[in-house]
Amino acid sequence: MLLLASMATAARAETLVERVLADVSGEPVLLSEVVLVERVKHLDRAAALEADLDQRLMYQEASRLPQAVLSATEAQAACDDLTRKVPELADDPALCALARREAVVLKYIGLRFVHEQPAAEELSLDARIEEWVKDLRSAASIRYNAGP
Repeated sequence: MLLLASMATAARAETLVERVLADVSGEPVLLSEVVLVERVKHLDRAAALEADLDQRLMYQEASRLPQAVLSATEAQAACDDLTRKVPELADDPALCALARREAVVLKYIGLRFVHEQPAAEELSLDARIEEWVKDLRSAASIRYNAGP
């Protein structure tokens, strides 16, 4: 009986509820959020973590611009679109939050980069976005937590 009780206690102690993988400017990056990005974007865990960090940084800046705020219709359309792309994750409430963050970032990119008319010698849109993310990362406070 004592053996069963200690085994049950050990099993409970090993159950992982959630894990903080990193911290971006004081906001935790949870394992469940990174796993969602991993599944939606078909990335490995390390790449999904980096993609999630980049998106968070872009979203933090994008959400400051009032023009990048989504209407209720835009937010629902973003959620519906991502749900259609990954129907197996439709029951995950975090999927719509991810879709909304991505939509805000895309709207901001459209306002900031796409409508600019770069000179012929300037960087491509992808290169300008990459530079922007590099700048965001250099200014951000990102702390990674060691794995178990």
